[in-house]
Amino acid sequence: MLSAKNFSPQQVAVFTALPIALLTGIIAFASGVKWTFASILFAGLFLFSYLLIYFTLHRFLYRKIKIIYKLIYQTKANKREEFYYKNILPQKSINEVKEDVE
Repeated sequence: MLSAKNFSPQQVAVFTALPIALLTGIIAFASGVKWTFASILFAGLFLFSYLLIYFTLHRFLYRKIKIIYKLIYQTKANKREEFYYKNILPQKSINEVKEDVE
């Protein structure tokens, strides 16, 4: 599960909120608080941290993607440019493009 290359916003939120809540719950339990209060504190803090991180991350990613789509829309080719790209420029295969990038 941790070997995935691209984590979803939900996974990032869980992996970030869990250590925060665990650390707080362990500190509360170690300081002599009853285990019921420590577990309620853990659950509440986990839920709050998860929601805060998830919505912040989701909003951040939405803004970045919106900017990218706006840029793509503004730089969209007209009919003449499309004809040029399709018929005049040489068509490269995926392997040729990969070699150019490397």
